[in-house]
Amino acid sequence: WPTSCRSWTGCCAPASAASLAGFRKLRAEGTIAREADVVLVLTGHVLKDGAYAGAYHASRAPFANPIRSAPSDAALHALIDEVMDASGAVRG
Repeated sequence: WPTSCRSWTGCCAPASAASLAGFRKLRAEGTIAREADVVLVLTGHVLKDGAYAGAYHASRAPFANPIRSAPSDAALHALIDEVMDASGAVRG
């Protein structure tokens, strides 16, 4: 799922990314035309698998992000403002 997390504001759980992987393969093979309208159903999200996400980012894997914590609600809000713009998109 690192690819999806890099390019989207949100992320999906690894098992839920099967539809995305299948789409990418079929698009590359030409089975799905570039101009085709496509809907992918991703029912899982990273928040249900917090232990996996935490372990991944603690591992310093190639696309891992540093783990940051906030000691209070105010500090959490400041951290969110630091990494996200007003539209909710991740900066950088």
